[in-house]
Amino acid sequence: MVTTANTNKTKIYNLIILDESGSMDSIYNQALSGANETIQSIRTAQSQSDDQEYYLTFVTFDSDSSKESVRTIINAEPITNVKDLTKKDYSPNGFTPLYDAIGFSLTQLQKKVKGDDKVLVTIITDGMENSSEHFNHFQIKSMIERLSEESWTFVYIGANQDSLSVAQSMKIDNAMNFMATDEDTDRMFKEVNRQRISYYEKVRASKMRGETHYKDKEFFSKVSITNRVTPSRIDYLGHNEIFVFGSNVDGLHRGGAAAAAFNRFGAIWGRAEGMQGQSYAIPTVGCNINEIQHCIYRFIDYAINHPELNFLVTPIGCGNAGFSPVDIAPMFRDAVNVNNIYLPIDFWQVLM
Repeated sequence: MVTTANTNKTKIYNLIILDESGSMDSIYNQALSGANETIQSIRTAQSQSDDQEYYLTFVTFDSDSSKESVRTIINAEPITNVKDLTKKDYSPNGFTPLYDAIGFSLTQLQKKVKGDDKVLVTIITDGMENSSEHFNHFQIKSMIERLSEESWTFVYIGANQDSLSVAQSMKIDNAMNFMATDEDTDRMFKEVNRQRISYYEKVRASKMRGETHYKDKEFFSKVSITNRVTPSRIDYLGHNEIFVFGSNVDGLHRGGAAAAAFNRFGAIWGRAEGMQGQSYAIPTVGCNINEIQHCIYRFIDYAINHPELNFLVTPIGCGNAGFSPVDIAPMFRDAVNVNNIYLPIDFWQVLM
């Protein structure tokens, strides 16, 4: 970290555009606390930096007729002046005018950005555009494409959609999926905040190299780029999500993830392998390593043939079966590029 005095400070504008539509109500507390954690992380970074100045613009959007569809809660304020958000600042309702939120925010912030200033734009939504009145897809794509040629970095984070495809359609390089659950929303904000600090360091390194413009095309780490990390706790499933658990050779789903599959997600007593209800069993207890591998191959084939479903693989084999992620994760090597298979973070750390 640079600590020497420096009068030629780099201004970094953090623009956060957060969905405030009605569907966000299910993760309201986590979204609000995550936004405040972001503010605190930028404050902390500022306290440790004397060569960069951090500014925050915080924008929310919905189609609630009782208020503006796009609201600028914090407008390019130095982070040292920014207070935590309250429940008065964020109250989900209405539909999703995503394009209007992006268009108005970028238009306003362009008026403040000068010369070598850097901009990090983070867009977070749990739904697709459905109610914009002032900007369309083509206009937003063109704006992002133009600004990306300057020193603007864009990050798109979405739930209930293929975020990578949506981002690419708007010419955004960086994307991440999250599930609209309390736990995964919390995970998402923590991951984004970690990468935000990394972004500041990359900007610093770019300046030391004498580069005039900088944009980050690899905002997320390799594990984040996969966008497919199974939550450590799964209490309920979306309509197209499948709980993948380790069973025993007799299909006696007594404990751990197997019991959860049996009690909540439709696993069938006495069935050791395959699709059952909203779950998929892979036998690990009572099997040798070669047998487990063949079962995983069959699972991957099944997932490939059912692209309409998302398969959330739990840490199979790493409980009663007695194996470790180092033993099991390599068996999922062929799943790395199968977009509807999600793996535990411990598996990804082995595979990546």
